[in-house]
Amino acid sequence: MAASDWIGFLDYSPEAAYYSSPMGQEFAGTTPTAQRYYEKSFSDMYNQWLGELGKRVRGGQDPFSLPFRSYLDPEEGDNPFTSRYTQTYKSIAPTARGASTGAYAPRTRQIYF
Repeated sequence: MAASDWIGFLDYSPEAAYYSSPMGQEFAGTTPTAQRYYEKSFSDMYNQWLGELGKRVRGGQDPFSLPFRSYLDPEEGDNPFTSRYTQTYKSIAPTARGASTGAYAPRTRQIYF
Protein backbone atom coordinates (compact mmCIF):
# COMPACT_ATOMS: atom_id res chain seq x y z
CA MET A 1 0.00 0.00 0.00
CA ALA A 2 1.10 3.52 -0.69
CA ALA A 3 1.74 5.98 2.14
CA SER A 4 -1.25 8.06 1.04
CA ASP A 5 -3.52 5.07 1.77
CA TRP A 6 -2.57 5.28 5.44
CA ILE A 7 -2.68 9.07 5.89
CA GLY A 8 -6.15 8.84 7.47
CA PHE A 9 -4.57 7.04 10.43
CA LEU A 10 -3.14 10.38 11.57
CA ASP A 11 -6.69 11.67 12.12
CA TYR A 12 -7.16 9.00 14.80
CA SER A 13 -3.76 9.34 16.43
CA PRO A 14 -3.03 12.96 17.36
CA GLU A 15 0.36 12.07 18.86
CA ALA A 16 1.49 10.48 15.60
CA ALA A 17 0.20 13.47 13.63
CA TYR A 18 2.04 15.89 15.90
CA TYR A 19 5.40 14.15 16.09
CA SER A 20 5.45 13.24 12.37
CA SER A 21 4.39 16.66 11.13
CA PRO A 22 6.83 17.88 8.46
CA MET A 23 6.33 21.48 9.54
CA GLY A 24 6.93 20.52 13.19
CA GLN A 25 10.10 18.65 12.32
CA GLU A 26 11.34 21.64 10.35
CA PHE A 27 10.53 23.97 13.26
CA ALA A 28 12.23 21.71 15.81
CA GLY A 29 15.44 21.69 13.81
CA THR A 30 15.92 25.45 13.98
CA THR A 31 17.41 25.78 17.50
CA PRO A 32 17.92 23.63 20.60
CA THR A 33 15.28 25.62 22.50
CA ALA A 34 12.82 25.14 19.64
CA GLN A 35 13.52 21.39 19.82
CA ARG A 36 12.80 21.32 23.58
CA TYR A 37 9.66 23.41 23.12
CA TYR A 38 8.44 21.13 20.32
CA GLU A 39 8.99 18.03 22.45
CA LYS A 40 7.01 19.46 25.38
CA SER A 41 4.18 21.33 23.64
CA PHE A 42 1.98 18.52 22.31
CA SER A 43 -0.64 18.91 25.04
CA ASP A 44 -0.84 22.68 24.48
CA MET A 45 -1.39 22.26 20.73
CA TYR A 46 -3.89 19.46 21.32
CA ASN A 47 -5.88 21.56 23.79
CA GLN A 48 -5.92 24.51 21.38
CA TRP A 49 -7.27 22.20 18.66
CA LEU A 50 -10.00 20.93 21.00
CA GLY A 51 -10.93 24.55 21.73
CA GLU A 52 -11.14 25.26 18.01
CA LEU A 53 -13.41 22.24 17.56
CA GLY A 54 -15.63 23.54 20.37
CA LYS A 55 -15.86 26.93 18.66
CA ARG A 56 -16.90 25.24 15.44
CA VAL A 57 -19.61 23.21 17.16
CA ARG A 58 -20.97 26.28 18.95
CA GLY A 59 -20.90 28.20 15.68
CA GLY A 60 -22.87 25.51 13.85
CA GLN A 61 -19.94 24.34 11.74
CA ASP A 62 -18.81 20.78 11.08
CA PRO A 63 -16.04 19.89 13.57
CA PHE A 64 -14.92 16.95 11.40
CA SER A 65 -13.77 19.35 8.70
CA LEU A 66 -10.69 20.18 10.79
CA PRO A 67 -8.59 17.08 11.48
CA PHE A 68 -5.67 17.54 13.85
CA ARG A 69 -3.06 17.13 11.10
CA SER A 70 -4.70 19.91 9.08
CA TYR A 71 -4.80 22.12 12.18
CA LEU A 72 -1.05 21.68 12.70
CA ASP A 73 0.29 22.17 9.19
CA PRO A 74 -0.53 25.13 6.96
CA GLU A 75 -1.60 24.64 3.40
CA GLU A 76 1.06 23.70 0.91
CA GLY A 77 2.96 26.74 -0.30
CA ASP A 78 2.48 28.73 2.91
CA ASN A 79 5.47 30.29 4.59
CA PRO A 80 6.84 27.85 7.21
CA PHE A 81 7.71 30.76 9.50
CA THR A 82 4.01 31.54 9.89
CA SER A 83 3.23 27.99 10.99
CA ARG A 84 1.29 27.29 14.16
CA TYR A 85 4.49 26.10 15.86
CA THR A 86 6.34 29.33 15.16
CA GLN A 87 3.40 31.55 16.10
CA THR A 88 2.93 29.79 19.42
CA TYR A 89 6.65 29.69 20.14
CA LYS A 90 7.08 33.41 19.54
CA SER A 91 4.06 34.33 21.66
CA ILE A 92 5.57 33.07 24.94
CA ALA A 93 8.35 34.67 26.96
CA PRO A 94 11.91 33.48 26.23
CA THR A 95 12.32 32.11 29.75
CA ALA A 96 9.09 30.11 29.44
CA ARG A 97 10.24 28.46 26.23
CA GLY A 98 13.59 27.47 27.71
CA ALA A 99 15.83 30.21 26.34
CA SER A 100 18.41 31.74 28.60
CA THR A 101 18.51 35.51 28.52
CA GLY A 102 21.99 35.49 30.02
CA ALA A 103 23.56 35.17 26.59
CA TYR A 104 21.85 38.35 25.45
CA ALA A 105 22.36 40.42 28.57
CA PRO A 106 25.31 39.05 30.50
CA ARG A 107 25.67 39.98 34.13
CA THR A 108 27.99 42.81 34.96
CA ARG A 109 30.13 42.98 38.03
CA GLN A 110 30.28 45.95 40.27
CA ILE A 111 33.75 47.02 41.19
CA TYR A 112 33.94 49.20 44.29
CA PHE A 113 37.02 51.32 44.90
